[in-house]
Amino acid sequence: MDVKTVCLGMLTEGAASGYDLKKQFESTFGHFFSAGYGSIYPALSSLAADGLVDCEEIRQEGKPDRKVYRITDAGRDQLLSALDVAWSAMALGLGVRVLARSNRAGLAAAIGLDVICVFSIWNYLRVVGFDPDGGWVVDRSQLLTLVIPFDAAAAIMAIGALLLAQRRVVPVDSRK
Repeated sequence: MDVKTVCLGMLTEGAASGYDLKKQFESTFGHFFSAGYGSIYPALSSLAADGLVDCEEIRQEGKPDRKVYRITDAGRDQLLSALDVAWSAMALGLGVRVLARSNRAGLAAAIGLDVICVFSIWNYLRVVGFDPDGGWVVDRSQLLTLVIPFDAAAAIMAIGALLLAQRRVVPVDSRK
């Protein structure tokens, strides 16, 4: 995930300033993902320019104006879209790992998972278009009806593949 996507995700919890987001980064992701003001503020500016967040300037006595950011509907669609791609890639990776195991049931589940993930990624790219500037154009209704259900199926299969891969078959000693 990049800083823009994480900012969008945190703004789903409510409006925040860049300072508020920095504090959230530190308390939530600080151990494994760092983002300083030098990456948060440019990300917020870019998100605002793309119409993914709104920015309200609040006057403060004796201080610079405080900028408070709110996610827009387009920002929510963009976040959903980014999370969809991340999920499909992760599930596909899981399926490939399970394919390497010799367990036939795990192999069958992994193949099914990979087919669904590849279809989901293809369907995602078919549904999501690109504007002339190279940005993503997301049709929320199509994303929710044509892409997300396949991701749910991939999630179910990923859990099944994990369970099958972890299952240990213990041979029964017939002498006892």
